[in-house]
Amino acid sequence: IWFLHRQVSLTGIRDEARAEPGVMLRFSAPVYFSNLINTFGGNLQTLLLGGLASVASAGIFAVAHHVMLVGTIFHSAIVQASMPIFAELQDVGDHGRLHALYRTTSKWTFTLNLPFFLVAVLFPQAVLSIFGPEFMAGAEALVILAFASLINAGTGTSGAVLDMTGHTRVKLVNSSLSVGLAIVLNLLLIPVYGLVGAAIASFGSVAMVNLLRVGEVGWLVRVAPYDLSWAKPVIAGVAASIAGWLVAQLTYATGLLLSSALGAVALGVIYAVLLVALGLSDDDRAVVSRAARKFTRRREPSGGMARAEAPGEPT
Repeated sequence: IWFLHRQVSLTGIRDEARAEPGVMLRFSAPVYFSNLINTFGGNLQTLLLGGLASVASAGIFAVAHHVMLVGTIFHSAIVQASMPIFAELQDVGDHGRLHALYRTTSKWTFTLNLPFFLVAVLFPQAVLSIFGPEFMAGAEALVILAFASLINAGTGTSGAVLDMTGHTRVKLVNSSLSVGLAIVLNLLLIPVYGLVGAAIASFGSVAMVNLLRVGEVGWLVRVAPYDLSWAKPVIAGVAASIAGWLVAQLTYATGLLLSSALGAVALGVIYAVLLVALGLSDDDRAVVSRAARKFTRRREPSGGMARAEAPGEPT
């Protein structure tokens, strides 16, 4: 409270700006409770799997789930980097640039997640074998969780747009619905399908909340994330996955782990080369540059956020 008072006076006017703690609390309280629901909802799924199936299944599921979290690192970096820009564009009423930024950032959350998805789908047993041979039993669950992660990335920065345009109560409703659906699906599917049932439940809840967000952004903010430029990562991903699979097959005699590693490296290199060959727009470079700065935790000079670059203007 003391630090908050120093930054934004809670008792009157400070630096020509009137404090509005009521407005701040109405905005932040739904975000806070939404984050609590999401955090404990994920832990609850692991507990349900351990109770309804086995502790071993819960352990394998936890590893598979955390493997797919690698792909969300770049997603989180883009979301965190773009949130203040969404807020600024909403504040000044620049709907056109907000729409352009939403499309570009959403495309890049998908683009950067796609190679992780392809590796998980093509080489699930090899990925899990890193943790021990007993974890290879979670290969099918890993593939399902990879699809859930891809849907999350493919719906882009929809959650950030809802937050930064003031619809935080919608976020709380979405989180509650998602966790509620996950609990119901877990109770129905885990006793029958075990580990795979838990993965299906996770996929169902993730798909529901993310597709719901896209629809809500379209309805409330009147913007959509998709355009023809999304074809570039799809084309690059298809070609790279074919090349990666072929490399893995040709080197299979070296062993599952090494051949899969070579296939994954080939996939990643060809994917990156094809993305560059297909061409990056100025908007693409601006988003990637800003996300890279956020990811590497490099700090901008004071005031850098206040004049944040967005698609359509020089960086």
